[in-house]
Amino acid sequence: MRHLVLNVSQGSDSGLYQHFLAEGPLPLLPLIAAAADHGPLRFGALGEIDTSLAPRELGVEQSNTSLVYGDAYICKIFRQLTPGISPDLELTRALTGRGQVPELFGWMEMDLDGVPTTLGMLSEFLSGGTDGWKLATRNAAQGGDFAAQARELGAATARIHRDLATVFGVTELPASAVRSLGEDMQAKLEAACSQVPDLLPYRVKISAAYDDLIGHGALPAQRIHGDYHLGQVMHTGQGWKILDFEGEPSKTLQERRAPAHPLRDVAGMLRSFEYAAGFRPRTQARDWAERCRAAFTDGYVSAGGPDPARDPAPLRAFEFDKAVYEVMYEARNRPDWIHIPLGSFSQ
Repeated sequence: MRHLVLNVSQGSDSGLYQHFLAEGPLPLLPLIAAAADHGPLRFGALGEIDTSLAPRELGVEQSNTSLVYGDAYICKIFRQLTPGISPDLELTRALTGRGQVPELFGWMEMDLDGVPTTLGMLSEFLSGGTDGWKLATRNAAQGGDFAAQARELGAATARIHRDLATVFGVTELPASAVRSLGEDMQAKLEAACSQVPDLLPYRVKISAAYDDLIGHGALPAQRIHGDYHLGQVMHTGQGWKILDFEGEPSKTLQERRAPAHPLRDVAGMLRSFEYAAGFRPRTQARDWAERCRAAFTDGYVSAGGPDPARDPAPLRAFEFDKAVYEVMYEARNRPDWIHIPLGSFSQ
């Protein structure tokens, strides 16, 4: 049987470890199932695991490699390691059994710089699921109406936020921290305007939104997804499932684990609808995006999420901040797409 073999190395050329499919002495699935240790590697398990299944490689992603075992499990192996427990493992483990995430079955870790560090995690494989980005863009391209799915996704998002608040608690961002957050947004806006002149016509409008946040006062904060968009959700026969709680890759582990306002996640998904709408003819894109945005927000509020209509300043600032980042990214990498984030400032 072909198993995953980990070749542990501290060498700078090969990184902490390399992984590959081959005949070898280190069968991954049985070690996870047994919650066994193997040299510096430690394995943990939740529930029963069928160790008879052979892996197939799903493909190499940006920061991990995924192996699928039959139609039962998917093992995500992280290639870019930061000392510490992965937020994806931490939050998926906390949410397992609540129906909103793929069930967690196991994980593997080792010490890096003296700190327990996640190497990978074994989760339920959603074999019948459809990636949210593929589902939405296909719908947009075919002239469909995605509002019903968006409303369901909004409700699922509110339930995830409720579960995260229940498990990890709710704290407060004091007024001084909210002020610093808005000031940081202002600084990023100034830097972006100096590099992308196309932003200059919207500078006053964006800055005013940030000023509203600066003067807002304290905000509730909790653990959130942190990098929320249509590519992080899957539609299944049991509704929407939320995936990949790793957070924004550019942030430190401490920043990714820090409590934040849940409308940050809402802003990320609203931005994702704007991009999916780009698969419609431009004359129809705005209407499609607005229907999705309204339906998602309605579902979110109906399921208990904070209503941005009652307090619009945080969501507006979070969404503008995300769109400013997108303008910078598109200017550098995909100039033909820059109209999508720029169009958000015209609404």
